[in-house]
Parts: sequence; structure tokens; C-alpha cells
Amino acid sequence: MEVPGTNEDIARFDLAMSVALGEVPAEEMNRQHEAGELKYTSEACSALVRWAWTRTADQVVFARGAEDAVYAAALKLGASYVEDPPLVQASNIRLKLARISVAMAARVFSTDDSYERLIVKPEHVEDAVAFLQRLYEMKGFGYAERSREYLNDREEAAHNYDDVKQYLVGRKGLSKFLRSTGRFQPKDLESFMSLSREEANGVVNTLWNARMVRKERGEVVVEPMLHAILREVKL
Repeated sequence: MEVPGTNEDIARFDLAMSVALGEVPAEEMNRQHEAGELKYTSEACSALVRWAWTRTADQVVFARGAEDAVYAAALKLGASYVEDPPLVQASNIRLKLARISVAMAARVFSTDDSYERLIVKPEHVEDAVAFLQRLYEMKGFGYAERSREYLNDREEAAHNYDDVKQYLVGRKGLSKFLRSTGRFQPKDLESFMSLSREEANGVVNTLWNARMVRKERGEVVVEPMLHAILREVKL
């Protein structure tokens, strides 16, 4: 978050990756490598880039099955990744995936006999998905791992729904306090609820163990499952 600054900036990224220290061993970097056969010249690569850049909207065509592949993959990706950070959002991942698929098709010069139209096929969508998942599964990046942890927490929170609801019913004023703020500090509970430090920490600890809140930048953040409970508990 320190690099882009805000969630709004991150949400604009079609994709992202990181390079972590130690991912490539020093021994691998500091040795002689044999040069491979040059299959594509710099001039050909430059021409391909210019061709891709000069395609107009009506020259980008999704072949039969490609659009359906985008929508199907978007559903799976949206359900597999969390929006913190908002690299994958269920509401717009289909657009990002479509753009990456177009880029994949352009890179392999997928065209017709006129060499004017850029043809996006289902296999380009599959490659786009595989590329995204390869980046986000990287251990140094940790987005996929973070998402799995968050999704597991949400399942656990759903399992604790009734217990937390009963917990709030037994503490008059707590649900009203939580409804009034999306994030708070334990000392706020002390001030507004007249609780001791131990009692305030106990409330936070109970909600955290039930996966109803998370810690972020020194504050306690109310999770969506707790918001749902608060809509039912009016005490």
C-alpha cells in the first residue's frame, strides 16, 4: 500500500506483480549463460507492438466462445481473491481479464487473412487467467495466500454468526457503538462504553477470535459479517 498509496489507484491496475529478494538465487544470477537462438528480431518485435497499438476498437474481435470464457473465468477469479488489495474485484475483473486477453492475442499476432483484425480466442482467455494466477500465486507476492486466508476467515465468521449475535445482545450499547463506526481503537470503547482497558481489550479479542474484525494500521476494522449482524441487533 505504501507504493501506490490508495485503494483507488490499485483498483486501476489491470494486473500487478512483485519481485522479492532471494526469489532468484545469487548463484543463478552470477554465472555465465549460453545465448539462445534469436528467433525474432528487434525490428519484428517493434513492428508487432506498433501493429497492436494501431488497432481500432472495431478491429478487436472476440471469436465464438471467447466472451463466455471471460465471464466464466471472471466468476471464478472474483470468488477466489479478496478485494484487499483491490487487484481482483468481482465487479470489474471481467474488464481487466478481457484487456489482458486482447494483449495475449496481440502478442501472438492472432489475426485473419487481412492482417488487420485482432482475433481474441478462448485459448487467449485461458492464457490470461493462467498468467494472472501465476503472478498472484508467487510466494513473494502473497496475494493468493492472503486471499485464501481471508476467505477461510469469512467462512469461520459465518459459522460464528449466531454466537456473536447473542454476545452483542447481552452487551447493551455495544452494537450501537459498532454501527456508528467502521473502524475504531480499543480506547474508543473505554471512552464511549465506560469500559476498563481489560474489558475493552476483551471485547476486541472476542470479536477478533470470531473473525468479525481485523487489525489494520493500528485500528480495529469491522468486517462485513459483523455489519450484517449489527443490522439485526438494535440494542
